[in-house]
Amino acid sequence: MFKERIRRRYKFISSSATMLLLLITVIVSTLQPAGLIAADPPLPNTVVIEDFENNLSDNVLVQKRNFSGAMSLESDPRHVRSGNNSVRVDYDYIGVKENPSYVYLGPAAPYPVNGLPQKIGMWVYGNNDGHLIFSKFRDGNGKSFEVEYLDENVGVDWTGWKYIEGDIPQDKVGPITLEIYMRIEQSIFDKKNKGTVWVDDVRLIYEQDPNEDMAVPTLDVLSPANEAVIDTNSPAFSLRPPMPNQALIPAQLR
Repeated sequence: MFKERIRRRYKFISSSATMLLLLITVIVSTLQPAGLIAADPPLPNTVVIEDFENNLSDNVLVQKRNFSGAMSLESDPRHVRSGNNSVRVDYDYIGVKENPSYVYLGPAAPYPVNGLPQKIGMWVYGNNDGHLIFSKFRDGNGKSFEVEYLDENVGVDWTGWKYIEGDIPQDKVGPITLEIYMRIEQSIFDKKNKGTVWVDDVRLIYEQDPNEDMAVPTLDVLSPANEAVIDTNSPAFSLRPPMPNQALIPAQLR
């Protein structure tokens, strides 16, 4: 009888100890040690926040002091910088006297920015029409601020694709949000035209990669020569990548 009581008491103590140990294990595994704070994962160098690959349902186009404006998804390879799509933005400022005339493309809801990037960049297919390009943010105090990409006296001075970047002020209180990806604007009456721009791969840059090359590739035409007379329907063309220092190239290879 005495031995049976001991066995029962031992069995009860053993079972209780097992349950207590299991409970302690669960509690320890779910609690973070005091004084330790989990670190945020490191930010990537760049983040593409809009590539226009899916649709435009998350984007809006706003227009002021113009005759018309529209946005549409573009799939023509000539006007797509990467992937399958870009966004096409049409505008008509002709004859509008009020200033400034603009259309802008932005997220349907303000985009929450992680941390404070150094720059914002995008690819723009321009038409050498002298318009200005801006992006717009809002800081943690509710104050808006803009990023300007181009010289205000020059504006868009290229035709075709070009990558542009603008500096984000580093003294802003976070968290910040992005409200406008791209606003194309004109206040000079003689420059108010009807035209189209294409935009692709809007991105935030947290750390500049010194080895990144965002220049548009070009080719030198070797033949036919400049101002050559072509007397065939199927002329032969010879091209090569540009070589800035021809003196370094052996004569037989030039």
